[in-house]
Amino acid sequence: NMSEDVKQILELKKRDKKSSDKKKNKDEKKRPEGVNREVFSLTNGVPSSSGAMRNMGLLSIPPVIGTTDSASILKGKKRALNRKVDKWVWMQFENSARADGFKLSHWQKEKNADDPYPFAKINHKIKLVTFTDDEYNKLLKTLHRGWTKEETLYLWDMCERYDLNFIVIHDRYDKTYQRTVEELKDR
Repeated sequence: NMSEDVKQILELKKRDKKSSDKKKNKDEKKRPEGVNREVFSLTNGVPSSSGAMRNMGLLSIPPVIGTTDSASILKGKKRALNRKVDKWVWMQFENSARADGFKLSHWQKEKNADDPYPFAKINHKIKLVTFTDDEYNKLLKTLHRGWTKEETLYLWDMCERYDLNFIVIHDRYDKTYQRTVEELKDR
């Protein structure tokens, strides 16, 4: 019979036997009562240390997160309650990096009230080397062709204003000069 030959070639009968064997294996792992179907499928039938699985007498595996007893938790809470709390005050301060005397406010611990502004040490202005007319004519004028003294002074001002951040300088640079970042760095 031709249909049997096709089935034999496609091995349909063998597949049917294999799939029925799989169904039998699945049926052997039955979900215990009291355990949700989703939980059982997520854990692949591996028993956990949860109360439902433990009460059914199934094996338990150790929990992933360590457990503590309630006495140690209470001891930690008592320690936290007995500790003195630092007092905070709303204070005005002046940033030493600013010259305009602008006042800002923030919360600060009362015991540190007399300390200087902590971020003032980070904010430093870069001091660029200055040059005279003679130094410009001797050293800088012949160094790069196409640069005027005015443009060089403009670049120096931009470098000081933006702390030598050449990407920002290039972004803010006057577009009539048409300079690349590399040209600005070289100058």
